Amino acid sequence: MNVESVIGKVINTKFTLEKDHSKITNNLNWTYTDVLYSFQGVYVIGLNIFYKDEFVCCGKQIKPKKYANNRQIAYSHKYIKENYHEFDKLNKLPELLKFIDVYSDLGNIIPIWPGGNSHRGMSQCYDIPDIYFNKKEIKEHASYFYNDFLSDKNFFLDDVLSGEFSKFEIGDYLKFSKEDYIKFLNHIVRIIKMRSEQLKQYI
Repeated sequence: MNVESVIGKVINTKFTLEKDHSKITNNLNWTYTDVLYSFQGVYVIGLNIFYKDEFVCCGKQIKPKKYANNRQIAYSHKYIKENYHEFDKLNKLPELLKFIDVYSDLGNIIPIWPGGNSHRGMSQCYDIPDIYFNKKEIKEHASYFYNDFLSDKNFFLDDVLSGEFSKFEIGDYLKFSKEDYIKFLNHIVRIIKMRSEQLKQYI
């Protein structure tokens, strides 16, 4: 397996993933959808862990040290697309490859309220749903949407909305050890696989 080509493919898959599953999600009455675990956010957190000498945290932002203007952030589709081939240690991490293997599955798609996907991407949480849905300003709205507004309880997000990683804020993720990161990747893979299996009953 050419790891770099696999990662290059999944970087671009984010633009088609929701469309690829649209027939099924329409049948599920999911008017608006979003990717549950964005590759970009998960990958950037890994860069901060595996390449500590090459990146610096400025508040909630991870920035590559080699850029003298200090305006370039790692959480950028363009940056990752142009530089991912430099990060062999992370690219070959078995747990990351397992995430990539299930990334395009139906279990990685969720219903969302109008505007929720774009707001989540701008919320300084690296698009991590465990953080976003538990932010103080979002938690009540998310609870209402998933528990009261949606008539069909077919979204299976309990482990995201109230699981182990929902207790952390972005600052905690940026302090993860390699062991913490691997545990998080295993959590992601388990959730996607579990949701894919649970959603089969609606297909």
